Amino acid sequence: MGPRRVGPDGREVAAVAESRTKGKGKANGMLARRKAALERAASRVAEQRRAAAEAEAARLRQEAAFDEMVADFELAVEDEQAVAAEVEEEVRRVRERGQVRIDEARMAAARVVVAMGKDETVAGCGRRLGVGVERVKELRRLGREDLGGEGSDAVAGKAKAGAPEQRGVVAKGAASAAAVDGGAAPVAAPPAAAAPPPAVAPGGLSAGPSGSPVGGVRPGWPESSQ
Repeated sequence: MGPRRVGPDGREVAAVAESRTKGKGKANGMLARRKAALERAASRVAEQRRAAAEAEAARLRQEAAFDEMVADFELAVEDEQAVAAEVEEEVRRVRERGQVRIDEARMAAARVVVAMGKDETVAGCGRRLGVGVERVKELRRLGREDLGGEGSDAVAGKAKAGAPEQRGVVAKGAASAAAVDGGAAPVAAPPAAAAPPPAVAPGGLSAGPSGSPVGGVRPGWPESSQ
């Protein structure tokens, strides 16, 4: 073995070099462990950031879906309100048309009461108007209600005071009233007035349109002097 080298501090040079080598190895190992720890921490932070980004994207997707659902719901509500308004308008128009027809039927019923004579039977009135007996009774009841509960005398007076052509109007009104409640019924025309019998001149001779006697012996002829 060669001579030992001794340093200024009295230690051998080889021992000092060995201790320095060991110190460097420990420092390198510590640096490596610290670097690995930093890498693991960076990986965890990156993973957390990715998870946060994914959660934010999911939240944004949920908000967009919710906004779309709200918009669809508002559109559905608007459509429903529009449909409801249309239905209400149609119901109102139908009610108005029905009320008009009801008023027409009641007016026709009142005309039936006015036009029906005092001595006329319900069956006769029904045959004249072309409706059934029960329908005539119902029309008379409605007519009396519309006339304010007037008595039969007042109704008969109005019937006598009415014009002859009013009966044709009454027949049309009764037919329309029958159509309102149970279908249209044929309307019978009022009976035509019978032609008056020809006037008979004194002496048993018939008179013509001008009032002169028709047939037989005319005055001024030779036979009349016999």
